[in-house]
Amino acid sequence: AMDARRCPSTKNSSKRDDEQSTPPASEDLSRDEMIKMRMQSKSQQLGLPPLKVVVMSATLDIDTFRNFFPSAAMIKIPGRQYPVQIVYTKEPQDDYIDSALA
Repeated sequence: AMDARRCPSTKNSSKRDDEQSTPPASEDLSRDEMIKMRMQSKSQQLGLPPLKVVVMSATLDIDTFRNFFPSAAMIKIPGRQYPVQIVYTKEPQDDYIDSALA
């Protein structure tokens, strides 16, 4: 079901109670920035090093990730493709891992 608050075609003059308590996107950004500042302050008080995250994925959409984390450093390492040998069984197997190792 589509949320009526996010559907541009539903212009309704009467707002539901949950719509009235939903902050606009600009407030979300302000709240996110406030949370970020509080986390940085708390980590400095505790003497913790900055949080660093490494994301590795063979299927990651780089442009989407870059748009979501614009200041993140990125290193693209081209992958290698190895030949794959496909082997079929004559009959269906109940436990394919056990059959492959036998």
